[in-house]
Amino acid sequence: MAEVGDRVEVLPSKGGQLPRTGVVTGLSGSLIAVRWDSGEETRFIPGPGVMRVVQGAQRRATSASRSAASPAKADKKPKKKKQQRKGKK
Repeated sequence: MAEVGDRVEVLPSKGGQLPRTGVVTGLSGSLIAVRWDSGEETRFIPGPGVMRVVQGAQRRATSASRSAASPAKADKKPKKKKQQRKGKK
């Protein structure tokens, strides 16, 4: 599902037309507002397979770079397992 700030492409409803591209400016349930590259803004409910996210919003890229910069859990030393004593329950 698209989020505000995502760049999307919507397939045409009629043959012979080109897909439209724009930026998602608002969401309300399944209603999506898009500002098209032509400058117009439309609110619509996309059908299945009609809209795809071409480029995610910048905030996703910055959060991904933050997580890449933080140390991974794999870098920490593994904890030693406690050995169980045999014969005692």
